[in-house]
Amino acid sequence: MIERYETASGENPIKFDLIVNQQISNGWRPYGNPYTNGKVFFQAMVLDTEAMEKLKEETKAEIADLLSKPGVKLTPVTSVSVAS
Repeated sequence: MIERYETASGENPIKFDLIVNQQISNGWRPYGNPYTNGKVFFQAMVLDTEAMEKLKEETKAEIADLLSKPGVKLTPVTSVSVAS
């Protein structure tokens, strides 16, 4: 099942390939065919349930590793303001 859908884009074929390959290495997969508007290249990318769960577990492990280092602590966020 698809959990997330995003569109990767790049201004030229080399940059586009780098971005799509980076997304693939992060668990995303291309969905459909790439397309262009003549100036920018686009590719729909999806993250399925299995990949999303793996990403969550990897993220949890990375956070646990960071928190185990001396001097690192988690500070709760109590409020967020957004500039308009």
